[in-house]
Amino acid sequence: MCEVGNAADPEEEQSYKFLQNSMSARGAKSKSFPPESDSGQSCAGFSHAWLTDKDIERKLVWKIDIHVLPWLFLVYLCAFVDRVNIGNAKNEGLEDDLDMTGNDYNIALVVFFIPFILCELPSNLIMRKLTPSTWLSVIVFFWGYVNIGIGL
Repeated sequence: MCEVGNAADPEEEQSYKFLQNSMSARGAKSKSFPPESDSGQSCAGFSHAWLTDKDIERKLVWKIDIHVLPWLFLVYLCAFVDRVNIGNAKNEGLEDDLDMTGNDYNIALVVFFIPFILCELPSNLIMRKLTPSTWLSVIVFFWGYVNIGIGL
């Protein structure tokens, strides 16, 4: 059996250690790691015959996708329902309750949706530069100022 320290380069050794730790954490005992060499040669250059870095990355990305994407789908669905809920409010008597006449409802939609559409992409681009926790904190802070200004 090959030893982890026999890897050809340090990056390959790190890949071996990462995969060995992840396999032992899952309780995988069916395969030896790194696998035994049939020809009796050392393990140098062996990682490409068993698992390449692309295979490891693909499996990791798949695992992340399986755990993260369902939650993101639910959050996006809730945000979508929240945005289109104003149509349901109109059907339930929003115009009568707020004494809207003529095009008041349409103007309210334009005032809401146009800035939302124009600010969504730049906000996502800024969030790539800043950490999401920082960016969301800044947005909430300034939204508080907007609400205070509306209340005055």
